[in-house]
Amino acid sequence: MSLFNTGTQSLSRRAIWATVLSLGIALIFESAGSFQTIDLQRLDLWLRDVLVATVTSREEVEQGLVVVAVDEASLQKVGRWPWSWNVHARIVDELMRLGARAVAFDVVFPASGEGAMPPGREPFVAALRRSGKVLLATAAGVPGSGNRNSGVGLDPYLAEAAAGVGAVGLPADLDGAVRTMSPWLWVRAGVGGSEVTLASFDLAVAAFHLASPLPDSASPHVALTGPLGKRILPLRADGRTAYIRWRGEPPAYPSVSCSDLLEGRVPRESVKRRTAIVGFTAQLMQDRFPTPHTALTGQRTAGVEIHAQAIGTLLAGDGLQDAAATWQCLLRYLAAVFGGLILVIAGPLKGSVLLLFGVTSVFGGAAWAYHAGTILELARPMVLPVLAFLVVLGREHRAERQRAEFIRGMFSHYLNPSVVDWLVNHPEGLRLGGERRTLTVLFSDIRGFTTLSEELTAESLVKLLNEYLGAMTTVVFRHQGTLDKYVGDALMAVYGAPVDQQDHAARACRTALEMTKALRLFNLERRRQKLPELDIGIGVNSGEMVVGNMGSPLRFDYTVLGDAVNLAARLEGQTKSYGVQTIVGEGTRQLLDQEFLVRELDLIRVKGKREPARVYQLLGLREDLSNDEVKAHDIFREGLESYRNSCWDKAISQFERVLAVLPDDGPSRLFIERCDSFRLTPPPANWGGIHVASSK
Repeated sequence: MSLFNTGTQSLSRRAIWATVLSLGIALIFESAGSFQTIDLQRLDLWLRDVLVATVTSREEVEQGLVVVAVDEASLQKVGRWPWSWNVHARIVDELMRLGARAVAFDVVFPASGEGAMPPGREPFVAALRRSGKVLLATAAGVPGSGNRNSGVGLDPYLAEAAAGVGAVGLPADLDGAVRTMSPWLWVRAGVGGSEVTLASFDLAVAAFHLASPLPDSASPHVALTGPLGKRILPLRADGRTAYIRWRGEPPAYPSVSCSDLLEGRVPRESVKRRTAIVGFTAQLMQDRFPTPHTALTGQRTAGVEIHAQAIGTLLAGDGLQDAAATWQCLLRYLAAVFGGLILVIAGPLKGSVLLLFGVTSVFGGAAWAYHAGTILELARPMVLPVLAFLVVLGREHRAERQRAEFIRGMFSHYLNPSVVDWLVNHPEGLRLGGERRTLTVLFSDIRGFTTLSEELTAESLVKLLNEYLGAMTTVVFRHQGTLDKYVGDALMAVYGAPVDQQDHAARACRTALEMTKALRLFNLERRRQKLPELDIGIGVNSGEMVVGNMGSPLRFDYTVLGDAVNLAARLEGQTKSYGVQTIVGEGTRQLLDQEFLVRELDLIRVKGKREPARVYQLLGLREDLSNDEVKAHDIFREGLESYRNSCWDKAISQFERVLAVLPDDGPSRLFIERCDSFRLTPPPANWGGIHVASSK
């Protein structure tokens, strides 16, 4: 019966189930290697991109860099690419004149394959030697990508004249987006030569800018040390790549156009003491790649901007690293448990809102971690709570259906269908297992049923009972009473349980009055069929009683027990003695308002009880009673007072006055008989007006 106990025990049991299911889902994800699925990895990458694009869009870029853009305007004014060597020489000379710290060409100038330096390159070689601050790029493969670019090597004459050479190669993730850099790359030593490891373009430029020697390629991190201080960039778990710490929304770095530079229109302060990175931004050059910002803007980022972001990360020395695998795993399990528990604790509607809050909190926590230099996985910590929520929701829904079927099976035969529906939707209204509550109980019984049953065949008797009990049960259900049981021809109903009803006494009394009316209609039909009519007695009493499922684990009934219940049964038995249809106890009378009119009948000591009980006749609703009935009620009260004061003659006179108004008043006839008897044999002096009932 704990299934319907919505208290702590049931909640804790459901919470345990939710926790177990959630942990099981997380464990399946771990053991099945679910993160290896392309879709989940793509989702994680996309979520990281959204986070990076959101939290970095307003960050300031490294001030020591400037992009010299080969843009559309430059191609239009200078001419189609490739430009002449004189133009490249002029670019170097102009940048040196403006005070650039260094110049880095994100352009591969390929070797011609000839022994001597091809004619025409002399101006550029001379400019490289004059400045001593120019770094060039050579094509390379990306470690771990399987892309060993046989590439086009850098012209050896240019390489010899340059201040440094770096290999260009952008490592792309499985979705083709660039999020990381490779400090070291493969490059071929000449045509058909062996592969060697070379510092990347980004690392070479950053080291030159900081006047730092190139670090050891075997180190687990990149350490740059120079006059401007030490910069350390952690490598990822693969030992070959490092995260780019994006700043601003591309194009984020200060930029000048090559055409403006060549025409002398670039202010000195735009270049002075900065490393100038020359590269393509024109769409025509197709040197653009998807990056984290592509997730929000849909725009690809120029390769030179990506290199600027990578170099800026190296110069700032505030690289990113993945969170420890242990903490990531713990986060996933906690997220899954949160998704399952929140449904049990808060329910589907509030749980959905809290789930959304929790999932967005994972995103917010990842943003905080990003600012602290840590990359958190997002896909599984955001997917697992949703999945756990849905799985637990399915289990809760199944349990709810089973519970609803259980409630319907338990109460559908003795509760109004609307009450059963209410219980299905509000199982907290049930307190199974037995508890003390103040309720009202109603008993009704057919008078003379034993004699009647002897006169009827078994088939006729069953038909009679089915029709009669069906009519009476309909009345009980109409007033939201609970049918406790049938005992032969007797009917027992409870009001106020299992659904709490503040007006349970009034409901029981309305049921009694309507049962009387229903019996009259029932008898009219029997009279028409020339069948014997029925007469019933009804007893109603209110008080504290024990209510709940009682019996054995194999067979139980939802019922009530207690002295108040026993008294109601005794009151029903006394209705025949007093010649009335309905008797109510003192407990019920105290709970009724002025809507009902009851008259005190007697102070009786029923069998099985020591203390006398004050009992009343339920006359009806005040609005339905005639003036004669109200007048007779007042006269009867006066007669009852005379009776208790042993004024027998006066009492008889007053009861006769009642009979003059209501000739069929059973209580008045009964008390006249008692007064006549007491005139001959007076009761003891201390009798107190108490009548001892000789029958049940």
